[in-house]
Amino acid sequence: MNSENNSGQSGTATLTETREGLKVEIVIQKANDTRPYPTHLHEGRCGEIGPALSTLPNTNRSIVLDFMRDPSEYNVATDGGTLMSRTTLPQARLSDISDGGWLINVHDPRDNSLYVSCGNIN
Repeated sequence: MNSENNSGQSGTATLTETREGLKVEIVIQKANDTRPYPTHLHEGRCGEIGPALSTLPNTNRSIVLDFMRDPSEYNVATDGGTLMSRTTLPQARLSDISDGGWLINVHDPRDNSLYVSCGNIN
């Protein structure tokens, strides 16, 4: 995850296939705003973002990514310097979104049209 719009909020996104579905875990640096940060899967590449997706390609499975929040809300130890999102997409597979045309991005909680972090899914 790379910082966008001078936010300083870079980090990592890890996608793992499990029996429960595709687990998406995102960790980025925290800013001063304590509100939850909207997080989405999008078509496109960072810098050329398409609309947020409501379903995965060729399926009717809804996409729901949890808001970025303090890691302690996931029972994860924290030093207070990061935000985290954990989502499991039931029955989804990494192959659904690993063709080079997808990304994860995090929106500023004050302005949904402003992105603070973006990562291409390869």
